[in-house]
Amino acid sequence: MVMKAFSKTILRMFKENKGRFIANFLIVFLSVAITAGFAFLVPLYEQSYLENYQGNHTADIILKDKTANGFSLDDIEKVKKDSDVEGASVFMCADYECEDPELGPQIYRFYIMDLQSKINELKLESGVLPTTPYDLSKEMEVITEVGNANLRSYDIGEKIIVGTDMLKPIQQETLTLKVVGIVNNPLYNSVQKENATVLDENHNVKEDTYIDAIIYLDRSLFPTTVDVYGTPYPVSNFLLNTDMYVTYKEKSAYFSDAYEQEMNQKKDGLISLFGEDRVAALTLEENISYSLFKNYNSKVKSLSIIFPFFFILVCALVNLITITRLIKDERPMIATYVSLGVSKAKIVWKYILFTLISTLFGSILGLALGSPILPSVVLPAYGTVFQMHPLNFKIQSPYAYIVAILVVLTALGVTIFSSTSYLKETPSALMKEKSPKPGKKIFLQRITFLWKRLPFRYKSSFRNIFRQKKNLILTSLSIIGSTLLVLIGFALFDASFALKEDALFGNVASTMGIISMVIILFAVAMAIVVIYSLANMNIADRQRELATLKVLGYHDRECSFYTFREIMIISILAVIIGIPLSTLVVAFVLQYLDFGTINDVKWYSYLGTFGIIIVTTLLVNLLLYPKIKAVNMNDSLKVID
Repeated sequence: MVMKAFSKTILRMFKENKGRFIANFLIVFLSVAITAGFAFLVPLYEQSYLENYQGNHTADIILKDKTANGFSLDDIEKVKKDSDVEGASVFMCADYECEDPELGPQIYRFYIMDLQSKINELKLESGVLPTTPYDLSKEMEVITEVGNANLRSYDIGEKIIVGTDMLKPIQQETLTLKVVGIVNNPLYNSVQKENATVLDENHNVKEDTYIDAIIYLDRSLFPTTVDVYGTPYPVSNFLLNTDMYVTYKEKSAYFSDAYEQEMNQKKDGLISLFGEDRVAALTLEENISYSLFKNYNSKVKSLSIIFPFFFILVCALVNLITITRLIKDERPMIATYVSLGVSKAKIVWKYILFTLISTLFGSILGLALGSPILPSVVLPAYGTVFQMHPLNFKIQSPYAYIVAILVVLTALGVTIFSSTSYLKETPSALMKEKSPKPGKKIFLQRITFLWKRLPFRYKSSFRNIFRQKKNLILTSLSIIGSTLLVLIGFALFDASFALKEDALFGNVASTMGIISMVIILFAVAMAIVVIYSLANMNIADRQRELATLKVLGYHDRECSFYTFREIMIISILAVIIGIPLSTLVVAFVLQYLDFGTINDVKWYSYLGTFGIIIVTTLLVNLLLYPKIKAVNMNDSLKVID
């Protein structure tokens, strides 16, 4: 019979505390949603980006000849003696600065190669591969690289007029190239500018020069000889194989440290094979697109590691406040349970159940919605920088589940701690409401000239705030946590803006800007839920006090100001303390990410953070005003003594 009645009180607890339950659920949901989104974003985007390298035998290493002799077929066989080598191919690669009749000076990167080679295979996006044998005095069919923000796009059939420096010793002044196809080279899959290697009049490499277009010619279509001053001249003498692609069979996953180490070892082996004076070797780590994505994705991965700590902390604080006040409200009921012989374990289980259901549902929904939504929202911004493919949502992220489990376990730990501490008291002590702490002078009272000038309502508010030190500390910490999250979002946005002119981060700055906006939105939502939860619990705790004020003739607006004034004061004090503390944390985060500095954060970002927390508090007060009006002075005064 006792256990049946006990079960009914559990159901009543959920019904009477649905506001607290929903607040707990929302805080966990928001925390898990954004952390799961970040955790899933990294493997999802990595897999999407790696499709650029699937099935085309992407070059792991590019060998560059330092001499004027180029690579021969014997050199290929020399490389293939390594049993780990999957394949190797040679080609000519050179950058030339030409004068375009319409565009002016242009820098072209020319590849003269076997366009049907399966090593670092070119993917035909549109058009066809060249088929007409080259006549150097007529139009020559070529294919070009897919255009982007920093690489010129060409239409099928478009003509390109270039000088003949690239084909010395050809005698005519210009060559006409006709675009017949557009391809994608797996080594060029970002919009990052490609550095050009062109010489000035002193034969020094020009600084800050970039490729405007990439043009591919089919080596097999060139004639074997050309007429130079009436004498046949072997084409192979000026179409030297300046580069060699090398790809390996067994290797670790791309972007992993193991892959980097393996390729560095292979690179050293190739240099030893040919001699340091003859060759230079480049791994994918030196490839602009690969290294840019790896660097950028590592920063997002760092965010996914940093953020959970802040969210878990805020969840723990709010859950501690929620469960502590819930148990405080049920002190007489707990005393009744103990007196009727209900075990302490069952009583603790009641509150564990409250926390478990709210946090478990929040975690499940956060994982279900956060894991696909955040990557999908940010993907268009990634797509403006990198060549991305459709996301494979079958990919899992153990880290996201670990974070969700940690959130639940932390909340349960807080619940067990709070409930067991109350059970240390005797039933007779629990039957009585805790007497308010005796009034003491607060620090502000000691500033006599200021205290005397304060209206009574403010004196009352300040005394209430500082009399309940535990509530003040927990509430302040929760608001400081929200302040930190908002400021981090603004800081990342400012750092993104400051890095737009940076040669490395210029093109990805806007992408991090999108991510920072998502962080700000989640942080603001978190702040609203936290402050709403705290204010709502404050009203619930002071039902009797508010009823007494109404009996004394206070109007609803006066009662609301009486309650909300304290929340507003705490919020202002917490933000004033929180912004300097958050600045220190933000400085650490930016340094850890190696993305901008604290000096990039604008003054209005600090002001915006302050404003968001204060506006959020005002908004919450407006939302809770109807609850103040609904306080019934007669019912609220009926309490168990």
